[in-house]
Amino acid sequence: MSDSIIVKFVDLEGIERTESVERNTSRIILSNIGLTEIDLDSLSECPRLKVLNLSHNQLKQVDLRPLSNCESLRELHLSSNQLNEIDLTPLTGVPLAELWLEHNRFSTIDLTPLSNSDTLCLLLLHDNRLASIDLTPLSMCKILDTLHLQRNILTHLDLGPLSTCTKLTDVDLDENKLIELNLEPFSTNTNLVNLILNGNDLSAIDLDPLSGCRNLMNLWLYDNQLTELDISPISKLSNLMTLYLHNNPLSVFDITSLIDRESGFDLTLDKSVKLTTQDSSDSDFISSVMEKFKENIRFM
Repeated sequence: MSDSIIVKFVDLEGIERTESVERNTSRIILSNIGLTEIDLDSLSECPRLKVLNLSHNQLKQVDLRPLSNCESLRELHLSSNQLNEIDLTPLTGVPLAELWLEHNRFSTIDLTPLSNSDTLCLLLLHDNRLASIDLTPLSMCKILDTLHLQRNILTHLDLGPLSTCTKLTDVDLDENKLIELNLEPFSTNTNLVNLILNGNDLSAIDLDPLSGCRNLMNLWLYDNQLTELDISPISKLSNLMTLYLHNNPLSVFDITSLIDRESGFDLTLDKSVKLTTQDSSDSDFISSVMEKFKENIRFM
């Protein structure tokens, strides 16, 4: 048996090419070389393959079936191609830790093959054309750390399946078309650090489920349609560093809950917002809060 295998592909000029790869290699990097087609059949003979990077090409389809034999595969990079559909079934049982599918043309994707993954840490699906997505299969991905779905066209999203993903630290849903979002699935997540929700159509959101997210550092809600917001559930989170609320139709903003904070966080509001307290006539209280956090509150 030869110590190498041959990977066949077609380049931008339509020319069939080959790449010789060591059979025992752990990494195959074929990114940014103008691939339009690729035959992965020979990879079924690469038992030690850990990383396959086909990103930044012009692939319109890719058959993953040969990867079902790649028992060591940890990273699959297919980002920045022209994929509009993909069958993830061959990845069932493959110990993937990272799946990069961002910057493609997916309008739908079935995550069911990932439902039994106990190794998946990172799933990137941002910058696609997803109008809906069922996250149910991710409920068994107990060590999922990062989920990116930003810059799609989602109007509704059920986060319920993520209630069991208590290792999640980074959730990015910005620049979709979400009109409502229930954050209750994060109520038991003490690892959540970044929750990015800006650039949607949210008119209201209940932050109470985040009151126990003690490691939350960044909550971005700017560029939405919020007319009111109660920040008291998160005001005592000591690790909170940024709360961005500018470019919302907020007319008043209650800052009562901020006075007990030992340290400030970076808070942005529109210049037109009127600061209030539970006792709206208490101008001295408002002044004391502003003085305490004058370096942190910014009017845009």
